[in-house]
Amino acid sequence: MSAVDDFLKLVDPDITKKQQTAVNGVETVIGVISQLSGYLSAAKSVLQLLGVIQPDTDATLQAVQNLTSAFDAALSALDAHQTMLDVENQIGTARGMLDSLRELDEAALQNLRDGLDTARFSMLDNNAVVEALAGEAYWERVFVPQGIYTAAWVGKLAPSDVDPNSPPALEFDYRWTLPAYLEAIAIRVTIVMAIFKEFKNNPGIQQEFGSMAQILEQNFKRIRGAIVEIRPPEMPVRSLAPLDWTTWANFGAPFGAVETYSTFHAVDAWPPGELLQYAVKVEDQAWYTTFLVRHKIRTLGRWKQVYNQIGIAKVPATIAHLRQLTGAPATPIDGPTGDWSVRELSDALLGIPGSGFKLPDNKNVSLQAVLQALQTFNSQPFTSMQAAVTQ
Repeated sequence: MSAVDDFLKLVDPDITKKQQTAVNGVETVIGVISQLSGYLSAAKSVLQLLGVIQPDTDATLQAVQNLTSAFDAALSALDAHQTMLDVENQIGTARGMLDSLRELDEAALQNLRDGLDTARFSMLDNNAVVEALAGEAYWERVFVPQGIYTAAWVGKLAPSDVDPNSPPALEFDYRWTLPAYLEAIAIRVTIVMAIFKEFKNNPGIQQEFGSMAQILEQNFKRIRGAIVEIRPPEMPVRSLAPLDWTTWANFGAPFGAVETYSTFHAVDAWPPGELLQYAVKVEDQAWYTTFLVRHKIRTLGRWKQVYNQIGIAKVPATIAHLRQLTGAPATPIDGPTGDWSVRELSDALLGIPGSGFKLPDNKNVSLQAVLQALQTFNSQPFTSMQAAVTQ
């Protein structure tokens, strides 16, 4: 029951069809708050929808005032933070600086590099856009319950830093700012390389690029960490109580992964033909372990689909490039990516009890051993990693 429902029932216990339409409209309007549309227009639309009710009692008037105050508080928070529309204004400024650089001929550019055009140099040597977009204000939005991924099998999948029972006023949202921040960084690096003769020996520039890399890595890890896997069902057992396996099958036998900040997901249904074959497999640990291996591989495949489609796949390379520009080693970021590796598959198999997969004493991972463990229900082992991960 939403606060809007409670309010309408306070006004009229026998809520009319027209009023119920208003409730549905309110929920729809609230849902668009997470998009790039204006927060003010969204709040105004909500109050207009509530205008179908005539406030003719003190209780109703108080309810309207309370609801209005709640929206005012949310909008005040957004005044302190920036709306997503400001992101476009910031990146527009950066693009304008790049256009100014493109207009220079070779002689004018040389004057810049030689320090003979201090006014233009000061105008172009401006990192304000990158610094502004790095601020937390641009990476947050108003929290809305509709922004939590919800499905029958998993219930609510909220980000680890969000408690649905005690939600924050604002929550992390990277969808609009990350692309703009990456573009602003690219523009800034281009300008620095054009107007500074020895930017690699400039401590201020090195510190600036190092800060960019640090902020990017921090947000990258936060986003990647929000990609969660749909859990597998427990082993079928003989019981009079509802079975976890049966519940999973009745809910469509889902598997896959969800990015919990944006709710972007790659979730599919287990092939019905395989489910029919599994029907007689009750309390069969060896069979269930084999199922877990296949479930893990298919789930990892969907995890990588999400990773590659939410816009973070190129971020590690950007971080490495920025660190190279500072003279620091381009150390790879640990953790999974959108590509498959023998080591990742090995770690996945080691995490499944009873899989039979073990590392040799020298800890070197053998592709042949991994492919054999990934055979699952196939009559013959796979002959390539690509075949094994697309089963």
